[in-house]
Amino acid sequence: MKNHFLKSCNSFGVKCFFSCLTLSFFMLPVYGRNILQNGSFSDGLLHWKSGSDSGAAVVPYSSGGPDGGPFIRLKSLSGSVSCSQLYCGMPKNEKFKITCFFRIKDKSPDSEAQIVILCLPDKHYLPLKGEVGKWVKFEQIFTSTNGGNYLSFQLKNGPGTVDIARASIEPLAEDSKSSDIMEHAAQALVPMANMHALTAAAKTVRFQYSGKFPLPEKELQAVFYVKENPRRALRLPISDRAVMVDMGEFGSKSGTLQMALQDKNTGREYLSAEYAFEFVDYPAAENAVRLNNLVTELFNGPMPGKMIVKNPRRGWIFCRFIPDDPAAEFAIKLNGKTVIDHRTLRRETVRFCEEQDLIFENSGMPEYPEQVRVLRENSFFV
Repeated sequence: MKNHFLKSCNSFGVKCFFSCLTLSFFMLPVYGRNILQNGSFSDGLLHWKSGSDSGAAVVPYSSGGPDGGPFIRLKSLSGSVSCSQLYCGMPKNEKFKITCFFRIKDKSPDSEAQIVILCLPDKHYLPLKGEVGKWVKFEQIFTSTNGGNYLSFQLKNGPGTVDIARASIEPLAEDSKSSDIMEHAAQALVPMANMHALTAAAKTVRFQYSGKFPLPEKELQAVFYVKENPRRALRLPISDRAVMVDMGEFGSKSGTLQMALQDKNTGREYLSAEYAFEFVDYPAAENAVRLNNLVTELFNGPMPGKMIVKNPRRGWIFCRFIPDDPAAEFAIKLNGKTVIDHRTLRRETVRFCEEQDLIFENSGMPEYPEQVRVLRENSFFV
């Protein structure tokens, strides 16, 4: 008798690909390449600026996109939220193609999901409409009538949740005069982690620097403190365009992190920002057994007609069910949807699930042994 396997991994983690590794890419001709910086969101929100009303936020995820890769989530409980890139460097009267993948998770009738491209004094408003819950590819050609330097993904008049992945703007002319946006990158220190889902086990956050330094790196320092407790400040050096911040040092479960980039000799301030943060406690799964550094087993036993397994964190679910009789007909449902049946290749599949109860239903087969396992985030499925 063979086993049915279910594996899950934490979705959020940091994948940093530094600009020094991409210099050769930016030496290529402009034609046919993406002029957006970090359009894949593999570096989280680096080179992107988020804006929101209260009750709204932009959150990066390192996996779970349309191809299993990174994406960002625009989530609003009431107001509007946006994620924008400045200094895109699109000259006058050139044609460009904008491409992205989007997924509308939920949206009120009054809210609007859209892309805004600023070509002063004109704006291109490109609505995002599609079937709720499914990734949709968006592609459109536009002309930068007066030159364009601004791209924004927006969710207006929430509530709602919209995901964006694999964004690109490509010049369509071989002789395009699009500038190298590396020269115009806005100064920013961007957290390379989900600041709304910090944990005691992953409390150190890498803040990556974007843009040109106002001084040599060794003459700068970054000062961090929690707005609600300004007396407890960290003064940290910049190294390889990054700062490592132990969020546990502040002793706060949630709040607003203030940052200032300073001349460490004179105290002159060149850059400031604030970031909302929150520590979360993932629910513990009962009877879990840690098998090794990568795998935790949540369940091992006969699978009944209906079974509930607690997914302790948002992540990938790998399912496999192989009956003794290869010709037997069966269906395995996960939260009401069939994920494996007798026609499924190798009797296995991969799904991405939120932190929630996973309800499995077994129809057409008697009870079979099952294993439920959680894998750490840096596991990949091909």
